[in-house]
Amino acid sequence: MTNSQHFLDIANELVGRKTSPEVKDRLKVARGDFGVLQGNVDALLNKKNWTVERPSVRVGAEINQAGSLTVWWVPTIGKFEAKHESDLEFDGRFLFQVVHKVPPNFGARPVGELMWFRKLHWVVRLDGDACDRAATLAILYGIKARYEELLVQIRNEMTITSADPMRLYKMDEDGIRWSLDSEAKLDNPGSG
Repeated sequence: MTNSQHFLDIANELVGRKTSPEVKDRLKVARGDFGVLQGNVDALLNKKNWTVERPSVRVGAEINQAGSLTVWWVPTIGKFEAKHESDLEFDGRFLFQVVHKVPPNFGARPVGELMWFRKLHWVVRLDGDACDRAATLAILYGIKARYEELLVQIRNEMTITSADPMRLYKMDEDGIRWSLDSEAKLDNPGSG
């Protein structure tokens, strides 16, 4: 059992009839693999879209203006983003879909997006009874665990030159704050 599945199991056990609509909404998204867009992950890891044996990518995470967590990737060469066509480590047609981010439309997410969890603001209030509070914490830690599992999955196939680390900080008894630091430890480009 993965860490994210463990947290999902805990949240499922805690949710009852009195659960708030916000917690129920978060649990619904969590049950959908914590918002991981598996089709986009599969496209990224599909070697038919690569032009080298082990391409390099940068993985970023942010909470957008709508308050949703979005995790995305861009191609990189070493520590730097590719600037010229000769630097590309991916098929040009595939890369065009990723780099030219198409805004979400009719429920479809952009090809370069790997994970999307709606209504996950920078600060998440821990309202309601003890079960709601515990279920919310389990979901938040499940999101973090699933993000880390996603990074491991990508790292097994390609080099991640940088990734935004995801942290949760307790603000007080009633709230948790997300922190998505902008630069993370680089992988060893020679590692396999």
